[in-house]
Amino acid sequence: IGFTRSGGEAENGGGIARASADPTLQDGDLAGNTATGDGGGLYGADCRVEFDGVRAEGNTAGRYGGGIFLTGGRGTITGSAAAGNTALEGGGMFLYETGVDLLESEIVDNVATTTSEDNWDAGGGGGGLWTSGDGAVHGNTISRNASGYNGGGAFLQRVNADVVGNTISDNTCGEDGAGIYFSVSSGTVSGNTIERNAASDDAGGLRMFYGQTEIIDNVFVENTAGDDG
Repeated sequence: IGFTRSGGEAENGGGIARASADPTLQDGDLAGNTATGDGGGLYGADCRVEFDGVRAEGNTAGRYGGGIFLTGGRGTITGSAAAGNTALEGGGMFLYETGVDLLESEIVDNVATTTSEDNWDAGGGGGGLWTSGDGAVHGNTISRNASGYNGGGAFLQRVNADVVGNTISDNTCGEDGAGIYFSVSSGTVSGNTIERNAASDDAGGLRMFYGQTEIIDNVFVENTAGDDG
């Protein structure tokens, strides 16, 4: 409770690195850390996580997850923030094949620098959030993030998850799905406000690439695209 990790450098997890553990983090800051690989602020592999009030700000990863990188594992991230982080993909957070629920958190002002479609089925990105697995995304603010390729706000890859009650606004991308991009995914997208997102190519607000996602009662306002949608 009440921790700060700043100015750290490592291959993975510039601020904190854990594997096969059960980390509980509360009311702490991960600031200005650097990883040459994954997880500029924090790296976790096969962990059961409970994060509440954790703020990852101004961290950098050479590969995935500028603020937070998790692979495998389960748990919750609640009332936390990823702000002003940078990575190749998943500028704010990168959650790979996890069952981690992201709840009532802020994902803002992050950048994914990728311009390549080689890594994932539909091309990667995720300026704010990149996620796969079955973790829910509920009640978050995902705003002012940027991706050089797809999914300015969020890129969801092969997920089976509910995306409910989020505000997804003012995100940008160099290709498709400035607000949120679903690639080969299923689940429910409901009660979200998706507004003022801008894509250079297709789908300013929401892009669906295959899958069977159900879309219910969302609000779309003033999203723009250079080509279609």
